[in-house]
Amino acid sequence: MKTKILVCAAGIAMLASAAEPLAQTDKAFAQNYAGVLCDKKACVVMIKVTDACTFTVTPFTLGVKARNYDAKITWKIDTSNSKGVVEFPTNGGVFFKGTDEAKKEFGVPKAVSSTEYEVIDKNPSDLPQKARAHSYGIKVMQDRYPCTLDPTIVNDY
Repeated sequence: MKTKILVCAAGIAMLASAAEPLAQTDKAFAQNYAGVLCDKKACVVMIKVTDACTFTVTPFTLGVKARNYDAKITWKIDTSNSKGVVEFPTNGGVFFKGTDEAKKEFGVPKAVSSTEYEVIDKNPSDLPQKARAHSYGIKVMQDRYPCTLDPTIVNDY
């Protein structure tokens, strides 16, 4: 089995069009993080996978606004615009990079279906009210081959 890894810079230009599936874009957040700020209880990240595990994740950097407690983040695979059969694996489709901080901030990611994953972003009020970046991973299977990407979530912006 082969694994392809794609690492993207946070300054992806495609994020300017990401406002449709999310709440309004905060200009300061977009400038500082090249991302989209979610101020609602439901935040969506769209995933498209094209040739050779090439990912497009919109937004690449998701901000969750300060005092937006227990927001549900849902990752959805855009199956109509992805190439081949693209699905999340049964386990480990979305995972946070092994810090204790991430355990305080997020629930356990879980599969909703083969094309959706979700997690509760606790964004707890007992932590310092300042921007906190969390790296996480997305793993999907494209025609049975694993593909991974490492985007970012910023809490309390």
